[in-house]
Amino acid sequence: MGENFEASRIRVGILGGGIGGCCLAVGLLQNPLLDVQPYERYSDIRVRGSGLAPHGNAIRAMDLISPKIKQAYFKKSHLMAGDEGTEMATQFKLSSGEYAGVNFAELRRAKGRRTVHRAHFIQGLLEEGVVPHQRIHFGNRVARMDEDPITRKITVAFEDGTQDGFDIVFGAEGAITTNGRWRQFHTTVPMSEAKMVVPIESVKTVITYCTPYGFINAIPLDLGQTYSVGCYQRDTKCPQHGAPLDPQLWKVYFPG
Repeated sequence: MGENFEASRIRVGILGGGIGGCCLAVGLLQNPLLDVQPYERYSDIRVRGSGLAPHGNAIRAMDLISPKIKQAYFKKSHLMAGDEGTEMATQFKLSSGEYAGVNFAELRRAKGRRTVHRAHFIQGLLEEGVVPHQRIHFGNRVARMDEDPITRKITVAFEDGTQDGFDIVFGAEGAITTNGRWRQFHTTVPMSEAKMVVPIESVKTVITYCTPYGFINAIPLDLGQTYSVGCYQRDTKCPQHGAPLDPQLWKVYFPG
């Protein structure tokens, strides 16, 4: 009887198919007893929002979860300085007041700093088979969740009327919230155009500009072909909730 025993698989739902959700899935899929199913609300992988420049701890975490994650990251990322030996740090500069232009803080210096867009990183994970295509479900926006008080099973209902059941559910939707104190406005421009306007240091390094209205983060993406600019505005600095970004308030604080 013992020889014929087969352990039942545990169904795991991951709500969110971003970098966090995909990396969590990669780690959990290494356990053959787990049936892992990530769900993403968007119907496709498209460039949305800003990019990122992972630091040493994040890259070490990729390696610890699976070396394949780091391989996909290196394949899709842009080397900021042009060579692996150059040491760089993310800088924070004041953009107004008496100390405008002062670099008042920086994150840990490291060699071989890279940037990548979230969408391209995820595409790399799928292209290399790190996250199996048949596992991830696109176009599934969560409507509600219910837990059975007896079995403790969780039923997740989606807005398209479908539903699925799990033993465990992880939330990996990111930091987006309607009640957030920070709101992001984002745009991208070809790097050739950016270089005609902004100082060279702004396209060669990662600099966060701190303004009275929030902060501006700008980094090169798409292997150096695109310049990504994100403005993160405090709600307390908005004339009304949901008001669009006023470029006139911001442009005086961005170099160029």
